Amino acid sequence: MSQNCFRALKIILVVFFVFVFTFKTFTFIDPDLGWHLRAGEIVEQTGHAPQTDPWTYTMQGHKWVDHEWLVDLVMWKFWQNGTWFYVELFFVIVGLIPLLIWIRRAKFPVELIWISLGALMLLDITGVRPQILSFFLFFIVWELLAKRYIEKKSQKIFYALPLLFLFWANIHAGFVAGLGILVVSLLIDLFQHQTKKGHIFPILRRDGVVVILSFLATLITPYGINLWVEVVESTMTPLIRAISEWQSSFVSWNIAYPIFIGLLIGLIFALHKKLNKTEMFISLIFIFASISHARMLPMLLVIAIPLLGKCINEFYKLLYVTPEKEKIDRIIAFTTIIVVTCTLFFIAKSGNIVYPYHPAMNAVRIETILHKQVGGNTFNDYGLGGAIILSDPSTHVFIDGRLPHWRNGDGYSALQNYLDVISISGEWKHTFAKYDIRMVILSHEHEDQINAHKIIAQINRYSPIMQMILRVLLPDKTPILLPELLENGWCRVYRDEEATILASPDTSLCHQKTTP
Repeated sequence: MSQNCFRALKIILVVFFVFVFTFKTFTFIDPDLGWHLRAGEIVEQTGHAPQTDPWTYTMQGHKWVDHEWLVDLVMWKFWQNGTWFYVELFFVIVGLIPLLIWIRRAKFPVELIWISLGALMLLDITGVRPQILSFFLFFIVWELLAKRYIEKKSQKIFYALPLLFLFWANIHAGFVAGLGILVVSLLIDLFQHQTKKGHIFPILRRDGVVVILSFLATLITPYGINLWVEVVESTMTPLIRAISEWQSSFVSWNIAYPIFIGLLIGLIFALHKKLNKTEMFISLIFIFASISHARMLPMLLVIAIPLLGKCINEFYKLLYVTPEKEKIDRIIAFTTIIVVTCTLFFIAKSGNIVYPYHPAMNAVRIETILHKQVGGNTFNDYGLGGAIILSDPSTHVFIDGRLPHWRNGDGYSALQNYLDVISISGEWKHTFAKYDIRMVILSHEHEDQINAHKIIAQINRYSPIMQMILRVLLPDKTPILLPELLENGWCRVYRDEEATILASPDTSLCHQKTTP
């Protein structure tokens, strides 16, 4: 591929990614955005970060470590002042900077394949979300570490890392990944010096101080050491697997992930003798981390894409000594154009662009009005808790995105209770009576379970082979709450394309005209 064509392809990618990332950020609403904004309001009103839960009736008063308190406050200020546009624009820029740098640095056309696949995966998390800030800060940390430990270039800015971690620890818990990669990079460097019989104490004294100060900086938050306790508890609880972002990347991410990870592992093992050991070892760590938890995938991309560029560079060195290098080069160039074009088409047609998520605000506003007529409590979909809190923070919710790892003194978990209610037949009766629940608001996905519920109820009528197939396609945890409520006399009082609201049979709403 000629340099002009290569440059043109880069420009096309830049324009395309700027458009789709901007569109996604301006149209997607994070389900947790509502409670983030209201948390910022609490910080503004009280002058300090929140300490206990003010919004749920299931975990009222539970200890709450809002590790995003500072970004919550800033977002609330812009939201309150009607300048939300600037917040969205900021998150677009922050999310795009690493991607645009990777495109600019690409030396070979085939690198654009990996960058396009990476962009496809990044699009899933793009939006006004604090974890985008962690992705960007992790990128900065890795850039500094790569200069120091891989390229062996001394930079004074490296010694500013404690200040970066001080800021990072107050905006998102992703700082732990950054601190982890700092420690691992230093340990590998010490090991390499030790094996070469070099002096490790000057390195340990110089860089070890940076590591210690960086750790101590993460304690300078409104929560002190409790921030670390929160990180450990939230990542170790088994229930975290019920949240898509904490499931394996093979479950939560699209087809780009297995393609990307398979080729990455293959190239590492094929070219391991020619690659930097520090970079390769850290890549393997984040490969396994991303397989375990989808949230680690953006961090993997930060490390893997530059490494893939070096793998491709080694591949081209081998290519240039073959007699048919021109023919092979043309085939690679043609394949690159086809694959990149298909990837861009896939991105354009993906649900992130065609059906951007926003948490049923119309239904939430109506629920807020109806709730005041009915009284009692409302059982809400997990993804709608934040929207309800934003709409009316005085209306308590059953669950929201802060609660996956919370347990009270009796061991009660609101998330476990929620999962039982939506998936175990009859479980809702005890819970609804306990909390005086008279209304239910569910996202539109539950509508799809009505037919599934009918099939499950008749599953024993099918042949053994069909029963086995249906049990695989419709696992035991399939939500069955909506069909069971309808069967027990609960009535729909509102339904649109995004959500359904139901009222208890003994409420006045069920005696009025209802939505079919």
